[in-house]
Amino acid sequence: MARSRNPFKTPVIMAEEGAVFMPTTSDVFSKPYLGRAVRDVSKSLPETVVQGYAPYLPFALEI
Repeated sequence: MARSRNPFKTPVIMAEEGAVFMPTTSDVFSKPYLGRAVRDVSKSLPETVVQGYAPYLPFALEI
């Protein structure tokens, strides 16, 4: 791969550990995790997938 025409991945921005996610709808909590598979991250291997899943801990944030 390092010797291919373009060995670099496309940057993927992911949430940091301990990040606070404030959803606009309640349907995002239908599963015990948040996230999804991210495709199109590698120019040299189009079938590459990054797994972007994390369990969540719901809490009430008072502002």
